Amino acid sequence: MEKRQTDRSSSISQGRINMASKRQQQGQGSLETLIGQDSLIRGEIISKGVVRLDGSLEGSIQADYLILGKTGSVKGDMSAREIVVDGTVEGDLTAEELVEINPDGAVEGNIRTAKLIVTEGAFFSGTSFMERPRKVEKPEEENLETAEPSEETAEPVEEKKKLKRIFIF
Repeated sequence: MEKRQTDRSSSISQGRINMASKRQQQGQGSLETLIGQDSLIRGEIISKGVVRLDGSLEGSIQADYLILGKTGSVKGDMSAREIVVDGTVEGDLTAEELVEINPDGAVEGNIRTAKLIVTEGAFFSGTSFMERPRKVEKPEEENLETAEPSEETAEPVEEKKKLKRIFIF
């Protein structure tokens, strides 16, 4: 049973990496930063695109998509559109869309996100704040039509009479 969970965790993480790769191909993000297992960074990281952290960070990190590998650790806050945790975090996580903690992941801190997935075997100690995702509707270009100019003049709009309302209490 334990092997199945590990395989599932790997496939989920691989799915997230593949998802990031698809976004890169669509121009929605790219693997900007890969922090290796033997790396230690102190300070603040701000990056566009996808950041994979397999080393250690003492400070905050902000990116479009964050992947914390099994050997990765963060002592500080993480902020992104989506965060996938397979390592350890001591700090708060803020994600616009999703936070996913896999079986090897451990989070000690608060989480603010629209969707939260805590996989069986994962560790989470803190408070979660669920926020509804913001819907931004963009009109589809193919459904938009432009009206042809007309030489006719439009009729004036009839003015409505204003009604007076009197309230007696």
